[in-house]
Amino acid sequence: MRRGTLVWRIGAAIIGLELVFAVLLSWFVQTELRRFHLDRSEAELRQFAALIADRLGPDADLAPVDANQDLVRRLSETSGLRITLIARDGTVVAESESDPANMDDHSTRPEVASAISVGSGFSIRRSATLGYELMYFGLAVPDASNPTGTVRVSRPLTQIKAELHTVKRTIGIGFLVFIGATGIVVWFLSHRAGVAVSRIAAGARRFASGDLTHRISDTTSSELTDLTGALNDMAELLSKRIAQLRSQRAESQAVLESMTGGIIALGLDQRILSINSSAAQMLSVDPQQARGRLLQEVARQPALNQFVAETISAPSGQRDEFDLSADPPLRVSAISGPLRDAMGDLRGAVIALDDITQLRKLESMRSDFAANVSHELRTPITNIKGYIETLHETGFDDAEQANRFLAVISRNAERLGAIVSDMLVLTRLERQDQAEGIDARQSSVFSIAMNAIAHLSDEATHRRISVECTVDQRVRIPVNPALIEQALSNLLQNAIRYSPEGSAVRVSLEPANIAQPDDAVALCVEDHGSGIAREDLPRLFERFYRVDKARSREQGGTGLGLAIVKHIALAHGGRVDVQSEPGIGSVFKLVLPRDPR
Repeated sequence: MRRGTLVWRIGAAIIGLELVFAVLLSWFVQTELRRFHLDRSEAELRQFAALIADRLGPDADLAPVDANQDLVRRLSETSGLRITLIARDGTVVAESESDPANMDDHSTRPEVASAISVGSGFSIRRSATLGYELMYFGLAVPDASNPTGTVRVSRPLTQIKAELHTVKRTIGIGFLVFIGATGIVVWFLSHRAGVAVSRIAAGARRFASGDLTHRISDTTSSELTDLTGALNDMAELLSKRIAQLRSQRAESQAVLESMTGGIIALGLDQRILSINSSAAQMLSVDPQQARGRLLQEVARQPALNQFVAETISAPSGQRDEFDLSADPPLRVSAISGPLRDAMGDLRGAVIALDDITQLRKLESMRSDFAANVSHELRTPITNIKGYIETLHETGFDDAEQANRFLAVISRNAERLGAIVSDMLVLTRLERQDQAEGIDARQSSVFSIAMNAIAHLSDEATHRRISVECTVDQRVRIPVNPALIEQALSNLLQNAIRYSPEGSAVRVSLEPANIAQPDDAVALCVEDHGSGIAREDLPRLFERFYRVDKARSREQGGTGLGLAIVKHIALAHGGRVDVQSEPGIGSVFKLVLPRDPR
């Protein structure tokens, strides 16, 4: 665990307090010990001075005599104290450490002056004679009336200082040992806490990285155990919440992706917050790269950008319809609504785009179909109505004219019936549920072709058209025979009608794909008619489209035959192709798969 952490700071504070306490305690102990030693020394000096004064007696002769000097030195050797006898006038009578004759007047010494004046005196000072600090005690030696002199005893303070130094050193060593022990305990606790905290921190980092399945092991500290428990509970709760949010997000994303319409969520700054695959496909953008970018940056669609700008400025809701630049172009219906957060605050807008290109195309086709049907029906109905009115006016007196009028009426009625019949067939084929319900079974292509040829034999004979069939009798494919026969009949009928008299029409079967001949077959109808211009080929299979309108009506065509052929092929999972050269002829191919859909 690094220094500066909580445990180290607490440990440093404890050690600092211990140092302060050690200094204060050392000062207090030294002060008390010094006072104790001084008081004890003073008591000893007082007691010894009293013993000397008693020994001298009240009538002691404090003159400088040898007897006094011998007494002082003998007592000093016995007690280890310095003893001085001082006369009342301050003259040193006897001295245990120095020659009295060489000593100056001692009457001004504090302890001597105090003893003369009050009977005793005490002082601590540096000795002028010996040159080091001593403790002095002076006691007056009384006679019958006045003190005759002073007995002074003294002791060097070096012993007291040595004892105080020993005590100070002992206290210092003790506190150093104590502080060292405290440091070791702090280090041990710091290391122990550091390991636990490091383990908790590592677990928290794993939580932050997304590994919410990890659990931090318990520690020996109750406080850290509570912390690890709280972190583990938090991880479990976050894991559940994240799983719930992911589930909700997946559900929302699945709903958005399953929608056929495009959904775009925009912020107030017109940056893309979310876009589903349908909208991304409409705008030809990558949904992952589009998120977070400006809509105008990823989709250069002026109409859409204008709609979005109006939506952001008036987020209550907009509705519009416009074109998108694409290949092919798209027509979309756009609806907008406000985007709010959980607190109800406005955060942007939601744009719903619905591709109505096919719808508008179907509407256009329906409108064109209705117009074409009306036009196709109007001609025979007008003819029928006109000839009937003429018959009413002229009557039936002229039998030849009446029969001619009735023949025209009959021919137009047949044409009406053919148009209605073809429309019903086409409507049935276009209905998806009917197309899925086609009864397909393995059928002989040769039999289907021969039935179609037989059905049109009279018309072919009338125009002296020979029909040749080269279909292999062994080929069988899964189809609805009646529908395929009808499609082939429509192709043969066109070939017979638009081929010159005396020419030939050939029905053949060939692989639709040379590389994969078993994939599909092509039932071909080839004629040697006038052919079809290249610009008419793309629209040849549209309803009521005629290359030569006058000739088609003259031939009795409804304009729906090739459209029926196309939808029969689509109902079988196939297609119809045409190859034609003007003046040479045409080849129509009905491509059918060999395997059922």
